[in-house]
Amino acid sequence: MSDSQFTLRTLLVAIALVAVVLALSKWLGGLAAMISVLAIMFAIAARQKSLRQILSPDGMTWFGGAIMALSVFFRFSYGPWGAEVKQYEFMRNFDFSLDALGLLMIVWPAVFGATAGLMAFLGIISHHDPKISVLRWTVLSVILGAWPTAWLAFFFTFGNPSAVYMTVAFAVVLATALTILFCRTPLMKTAVIQLIGTLSTLPQLNPVSPSVPIGDIFLIYGPGYWMLVLGTATIMVSSATHLTSLPFPNPTIDSPN
Repeated sequence: MSDSQFTLRTLLVAIALVAVVLALSKWLGGLAAMISVLAIMFAIAARQKSLRQILSPDGMTWFGGAIMALSVFFRFSYGPWGAEVKQYEFMRNFDFSLDALGLLMIVWPAVFGATAGLMAFLGIISHHDPKISVLRWTVLSVILGAWPTAWLAFFFTFGNPSAVYMTVAFAVVLATALTILFCRTPLMKTAVIQLIGTLSTLPQLNPVSPSVPIGDIFLIYGPGYWMLVLGTATIMVSSATHLTSLPFPNPTIDSPN
């Protein structure tokens, strides 16, 4: 078995095991499983001699995605009557019904961050193999397209749509389509789609509301919220850094794929 086949098979087995643990266990077991996967990913990167890329834009995206994925296990905020709100509980109780779409939207930032981090890790260990580069922007586009679709389905089914979220949903669809059409290189598509995805999470991370004045945000919001903010900012910076470091594509040379 080649190193690349061993690496991919190990990662897939680890992710499958984590999915089972997350579905069946309490938050402590899920947190332990997630940390185990991150440790396996680190070991794989070391085996592939890719640890030096940790400080690259892709390494920053991997770090930001890991922080966002881990954030679901920590207190996001205090809900009604002072109860703690953890995104992990929403994920465990999701029943794939249309009624549950509203709960799924709550964990959207963490889902996108984790996906971006995983795709960045694949880019690192594959040493930016062209096929993996195409896979990265394709997967991110599908995930990014699923989010506004779910939002619109939720709003049109249950009514009372939010003007802000409706605007963001349509803007995400349009921006993603324009990125796929006009960004000619896979790396540029990936960086722009990551920027779109992180920008789309900002309305959900806005801490100020009629029930939460700005003076209370440090008391109301917990480490899970601030981990999401840190991860989002890290991926935004890494994507912008990647874009500024890319050469301007020559349409007569660069492949559109």
